[in-house]
Amino acid sequence: MMMPKGNVSAGNASQIRTVSVISRADRISYSLLTWPAFALLFCLTILPLFFLIFFSLTDISMFKLTNFEFIGFHNFISAMGDENFWKSIYISAIQVAGMVTLEMLLGMLSALLLLRDGKFIKGLRLAFLVPLMIAPVVVAYTWRLLYNTDLGVFNYFLSLVGIGRVNWLGHPTLANISIILSDVWLAVPMVSIILLAGLQSISMDYYEASQMDGAGPIRQFFLITMPLIKPTFLVAFLFRLMDAIRSFDIIYALTGGGPGNWSKPLNVYVYERTFQSYRIGYGSSLAVMMLLLIFLLSSILLNRINHSEAY
Repeated sequence: MMMPKGNVSAGNASQIRTVSVISRADRISYSLLTWPAFALLFCLTILPLFFLIFFSLTDISMFKLTNFEFIGFHNFISAMGDENFWKSIYISAIQVAGMVTLEMLLGMLSALLLLRDGKFIKGLRLAFLVPLMIAPVVVAYTWRLLYNTDLGVFNYFLSLVGIGRVNWLGHPTLANISIILSDVWLAVPMVSIILLAGLQSISMDYYEASQMDGAGPIRQFFLITMPLIKPTFLVAFLFRLMDAIRSFDIIYALTGGGPGNWSKPLNVYVYERTFQSYRIGYGSSLAVMMLLLIFLLSSILLNRINHSEAY
């Protein structure tokens, strides 16, 4: 009875050595596969972030690329007293609030529409993907033609009902509205697709049971759809919030921040201070503050997402 035990022990030892060899080989393979990706990530994100923080603590500019000095938090203190900085934050808040609110509302309505069956709906789903294939700069210049005071389509239709020419991009309020509408057209399809995936994951048993209890479509939406789709909704909201805060292409191509500074959000102001005023250190400090703002908002939303998934 002892020999089988000895054989089993020898077999186990052999298996352990084999597993150990395989595990060691796997670790080498994992390292070879992951280190190039990590090196690329380090060069494209972590290293630039390090230089951004370092430059924000100096007075470096295009005229002082070699003999710049370390000035600590002076750039951040200067930003606190910069009226244009606070104005850009105010403009960012208006634009982001308008963009995200309309995009989430229209995205939900579109997702509910696309949830239906039918050949027309299938074709509509494909049509919804078109804006996602177009570069934001191309979208911006297309909408700029539509907003043109003399030859724009919008003013043409307004003239048919007796309304005079509207300077869409030359009026402070209308310029911001124009930017918001252009971004909404570009971003609603992405929000719709994300929410549609969440809606399709909801079992129809919930709706059938609620119909037996006499619940109508509105009650079903607020008592079944929204609670079950809340994590997906928050994810879409998080993506759009981060994209809206750092939106640059459409705004710069449409108005360049004008008229005056009335449509210039924080990221455009950072660009101007860095590459037009050549104040690299000051622009870097503004970029760091914008990054901290995005990180703070993202952390809050991620916490809400994890909390909603727990329940």
